[in-house]
Amino acid sequence: MESLTPVVLDRKATRTVKRILDNQVNRQGIAGLQVAVRTPDGRTWSTAAGVAEYAPDRPLREHTQMAIASVTKTFVAALILQLAEEGKIDLDATFGSYFRDAPRKDTVTIRQLLSHRSGIYNIWANPRYGKITEAWRKRPNASGLRSRSHRWTYEEMMGLVKSGLFKPGADYSYSNTNYVILGKVAEAVEGQPLAAQLRRRFFEPLGLADTIYQPAQKPRADAAHGHWASKALCAPALAAGRHCDHTGDADYIPFLAAVTVADAAGAMASTASDLARWSGALYGGEVLEPEMLAQMTTFLKPGLYGLGTDVAVFAGHVAYGHRGGIRGYESSMWYFPESGVSIVLLSNQGNWVTDAPMERIVKAVLGEV
Repeated sequence: MESLTPVVLDRKATRTVKRILDNQVNRQGIAGLQVAVRTPDGRTWSTAAGVAEYAPDRPLREHTQMAIASVTKTFVAALILQLAEEGKIDLDATFGSYFRDAPRKDTVTIRQLLSHRSGIYNIWANPRYGKITEAWRKRPNASGLRSRSHRWTYEEMMGLVKSGLFKPGADYSYSNTNYVILGKVAEAVEGQPLAAQLRRRFFEPLGLADTIYQPAQKPRADAAHGHWASKALCAPALAAGRHCDHTGDADYIPFLAAVTVADAAGAMASTASDLARWSGALYGGEVLEPEMLAQMTTFLKPGLYGLGTDVAVFAGHVAYGHRGGIRGYESSMWYFPESGVSIVLLSNQGNWVTDAPMERIVKAVLGEV
């Protein structure tokens, strides 16, 4: 293994990161932010700013759980790749060899699902789904699929899938449907619920005590509520000088309907510290064998996406990881292979781009190349 570039997280760096978070909260109007930085020696520094909830006014803490959206995909991909290492799954076999109840089951491979090269339509892109989500915001007493407390079934989700986008393997198109199917593949292969598999393989061995797979497990009562700050989404709250709380009295974050329709594509909740540990373990070689990790972090064009892993550059530093967003939350988890440092930024504010503050945080921690 190549030697890592030494990193010292000194007081100057941590003060700068704290200022970045305070600026986002106080000047940019972001509800709350968590950041964690983990160095290769296993030390983790974390901080938080802003609120977990406005009414009552409740500060966000370092270990307050947040919805992590599509960062969930890194866990599901790692599970599938471990099953491949164990000889239980062939990445280049069609997924219909393991689970039959999905479109393109005899033409799309497991690898194509992992890399978003299946051409299977994204259920969240369906205009009917857009109308359903409008009801989540505007009609608190709506019933059925339009209810925030509805528990979506697999059949209801797949009912939103339209015809294929392109021949399997011919192009790239990010589709949450791919990971919904992968969750079903894992359950069919192991004969265990996805939540139990993730807990047994990853959460417990790595000590990720704040990480859960919803709705199999409820978040803690003090979990951060998701917020919006868009006139189109919550004009009355903004007129009163407040952010719009998208969670309210829900038992899940952001709420049950959003969690269950996200499923294996984005249902998890965690903290920045736990995700920094996960990022370091996954991309640092603790979870997968070197050959499989190399496949996970081989980024194909178009799309520059690997197997459940994205690639980005911040302040000149290449990073492996994933972004995510779900109804009042944004997440950004990155591992920097040159230094072995993991940096995670989580927010309980939806519909904004985390890349700009992440760029500044990386510059403060790693410098600029």
